[in-house]
Parts: sequence; structure tokens; C-alpha cells
Amino acid sequence: HILRSQTTPLLTKEGLGVVAPLSPSTDFDFVIRNLSAKEIETWFATQGTIKRAGKNFEVFKFLPKCSLLPCEGEVGRGVAIDIALPRTEISTEDSLGGYRDFETQSDPTLQIAKDLARRDFTVNAMAFDLRTGELIDPYLGQYDLNKKILRAVGDADLRFNEDLTRILRGIRFAAQLDFTIESQTF
Repeated sequence: HILRSQTTPLLTKEGLGVVAPLSPSTDFDFVIRNLSAKEIETWFATQGTIKRAGKNFEVFKFLPKCSLLPCEGEVGRGVAIDIALPRTEISTEDSLGGYRDFETQSDPTLQIAKDLARRDFTVNAMAFDLRTGELIDPYLGQYDLNKKILRAVGDADLRFNEDLTRILRGIRFAAQLDFTIESQTF
């Protein structure tokens, strides 16, 4: 599965998928299932440069060799790709709603629907399985995307208390993309 930034990418041993972004983007984020962090690091190191970016959870920055993607010269001048293991997030007990005030649990076997459940808005909680052609959209994000509606995944109060910057992100999305914020979301 793959999600794309402003909807996030996901890749698995079982298949590959992509969701159209809210706006054109060359910023890709992948979630890889059924491989350990070590297996991901080992394989991607043969294909370019990979560095761990997430301190508290398994996130990597990958810069492919020029032979893999168009770029101008050596590794690192092309498209940077974020790669992560699927994860769940839980706000810490003393959280003030900051971006880092949560505990994460990376799990290579976590189902994509569980990973999508932690996302902020329905339009960011979709994946597409290229193997099967299935859009994985447990929160009706495609409907909201088509109708230009910004809706929180699940309980809006919970989503925003997990990370207060999601409120600003929602306002920015609505303003930039001319989306209507759903009444239960704000």
C-alpha cells in the first residue's frame, strides 16, 4: 500500500498502492509492512542512502541512487522519500497536545486500517493497494476529498488533543484548498 504526503504512502510485501494527494507533490511517505526496521535499512542501503529520522518510532529518510529515479548527479540530489513502519500512537498522560506528546508503537504486522486510524483527517486516512486495485478508505476520505470536506478521523476532540497543531493544519488545508470544515470537526 502507498499513501502520499498530504495523504501518506504505504508499501507492503503483499502489494503497493497510492492515493492521490490533495495537491501535486513530490514528497512521498511510505509505510512498509511485514519487514523489520533492520530489513528495511539493509535493503534500502543497497538502493541509495537511508538514515533513521524518527527517534521514538521507526521512520527513515531514503535518497535513491540516480539510476532509480531522475536526479542531477549523485545520491541525495533526487527525490527524498520518507519510509516508516506502521504504528499506533497514544497521547501521554501529561500531554499538552504537542506533536511529541505521545507514545508510539511500531509494528510491522499492523494492518493498514489500524495505521490509518491514527491520522488527523479522513482525506489523509486512505491507502491504495496496487496489487488488488482496492482503495482502503475506512473513514470515507475519498467522499470527503471529492466533496472538499475536511473531517477529523473519529472523535475530533481526541484527534486534536493528541496534537494541537492539527487544528492549524486543518485551517491551513481549508484555506489553501477551499475545503469546508465539517461541523463536528471544529
